[in-house]
Amino acid sequence: MVKLKSGFRTKRMSDFGERTREIGIRRALGATRKHIVSQFLVETGVLSSIGGLIGVALGLGLSIGLNVLVPWLPRAPMIGKYFPADATLPTLVSPWSVIVAFLVAAATGLVVDRPADMIAAAADLLAAGRTLAWFDGGSEFGPRALGHRSILADPRRPELRDYINANVKFREDFRPFAPSVLAEDAADYFELSGDSPYMLFVVSVREAWRDRIGAVVHVDGTARVQTVRREGDPRFHALLSAFKERTSVGMLLNTSLNRRGEPLVETPAEALALVRETGLHGLAIGPYLITKPGESLAG
Repeated sequence: MVKLKSGFRTKRMSDFGERTREIGIRRALGATRKHIVSQFLVETGVLSSIGGLIGVALGLGLSIGLNVLVPWLPRAPMIGKYFPADATLPTLVSPWSVIVAFLVAAATGLVVDRPADMIAAAADLLAAGRTLAWFDGGSEFGPRALGHRSILADPRRPELRDYINANVKFREDFRPFAPSVLAEDAADYFELSGDSPYMLFVVSVREAWRDRIGAVVHVDGTARVQTVRREGDPRFHALLSAFKERTSVGMLLNTSLNRRGEPLVETPAEALALVRETGLHGLAIGPYLITKPGESLAG
């Protein structure tokens, strides 16, 4: 390690010496400071651009090559271990884990329900201002939660942004959240043409909606949007549609199902632990809706 560091330092000093001699020669030939600085800036810009273009070309070529040569690779980012939505608890986790989970639930007061219509029950909780952990199928692979390991909330309530930052994520209060929106309604709320299924594009929120969905609007009036289509994610689309039926707003605040310093939740056990140890009001997992005392809306 010492030898490598020494070699790097020697090479860096050698390069520095060569550039210093080059500057001296140019000054001797009459070049001004402005000319030398301009040359270095042009060199930096050209070399950086060439490197970036080479990287883009390599990435594009690799993507096309994989699509042609390995057509069976998954196209959707939800490639984590799959947990079916209609599974029973023994299918989701081992029988012993079920026993432990129920003992923990009894000790902590968690309420486990199996509603006849999970989508409707979850939408009711969200419309009532609760925060909900949404655990569905395989987990996302990538930088964003896309409705499979998500924390969801009502985007019309800016206070929920502060609540999640303080009591769930345990992070700075200025950190923003993103909206997941019905693709067919996206243009009504955002200056967006086309789809944004992976929550990678920041777009302007239409002026008429900025105050109405304040929990997902950045301070500059923009938002990082995920559009959801029925054919891409029917269950999450159904939840957004059910929420729209109750609120006339076809979107939800969506952030990753984790807290600061921890990776995305992967298993049911991790999801239960997160709900139990944070200020989340409930967890939708498989056919089960798990809530804390006083949070269930069942009548």
